[in-house]
Amino acid sequence: MEKFLFSIDPKNKELYILHREFPACLIWVKQELPARFIVMDLYDEMENPNEILNMSFVQEAKDYFSKYGSSLFNPN
Repeated sequence: MEKFLFSIDPKNKELYILHREFPACLIWVKQELPARFIVMDLYDEMENPNEILNMSFVQEAKDYFSKYGSSLFNPN
């Protein structure tokens, strides 16, 4: 099972990354230069959800995007 999955919202053409391990969450790749990564939804209970952006998977998501998703990114 892949740790991350890409999803593109067909309505607004926004790119999202789903983190499928703990903590499962949906990350919005905001179309700016450089791209910003914003946690939109958190699907697991966490003791301190404010610390989510300091977790190592956020950098892994950025690396995943750089390696596989940059061709999906179309800044306006």
